[in-house]
This record gives sequence, C-alpha cells and structure tokens, in this order.
Amino acid sequence: MSNLKEATDRYLTTDFKNKPVLALVALIGLGPYKKTISSSIDTYGPILTGIALYRHLPHLERSSDNKSILELEGSPLQSRLMGLLTDLSFQPHWHLWSLSNDKLMEFFSFNSKVESATGQFNPLSFNAYLAE
Repeated sequence: MSNLKEATDRYLTTDFKNKPVLALVALIGLGPYKKTISSSIDTYGPILTGIALYRHLPHLERSSDNKSILELEGSPLQSRLMGLLTDLSFQPHWHLWSLSNDKLMEFFSFNSKVESATGQFNPLSFNAYLAE
C-alpha cells in the first residue's frame, strides 16, 4: 500500500491540483483572487466546484457550500463568494457558466426570438457563437 501512495504522490503534483481550480477561477471571474486561491487549493477547490455546479446540486449540498464559505471568516473572498451564490439563487440567467445545456439553449433561443421581433442587434446571438 505504501508503494501505491508513493506512486500516486509522484503524479498528484501541485500543478495537477492547481490547473483545474485556476481554470474555474478564470471562468467564474475571480482573477484578482488567483494568488489567494492558488495558495489554498484544498480549501477553495471544493468551494469553487460547488459554486460552478450550484444550480444543479440538491438542497443539502447547496447548504454545505454555503457553510464552507461562511467558515472562511476573515477571508477577502468570503463576501465575493457569497455574492456569487446569491446571484445564482435569485438571477436565473446571470452567470451563463452555471447554466445547464438545456437552460443555455433556452436562453439563446429566447434572445434570438427577441432579436428577430425587435430587429435589434443581439450581442449574445446564438448564431454568432456557431460562426466561431
């Protein structure tokens, strides 16, 4: 068993743990806090994952994420993270990165209908994303 742990430890480098979490930092828009988060990956990693998946989690797991953030007392990130959870709870189309595929398609479809009905340019046009 010791050999397995040693072999695993060789591959689970800090970089291996940091990259996915730092990708979430960029996606969620927490760039100014990158240094703080990367210095405490084991603390912030599960919290950021919970935030990214928040709309898709059962109530109990949502509560767990809230609790984890509240335990960050004194952290400069605490209020920013709680703000994100509040946004996700009360604003159905904010933070497109948190929507399911179905909700994202519904959002783009609605905006396309508004665009064609009003004749106005829609910077979030689904066709613009397909063209890229």
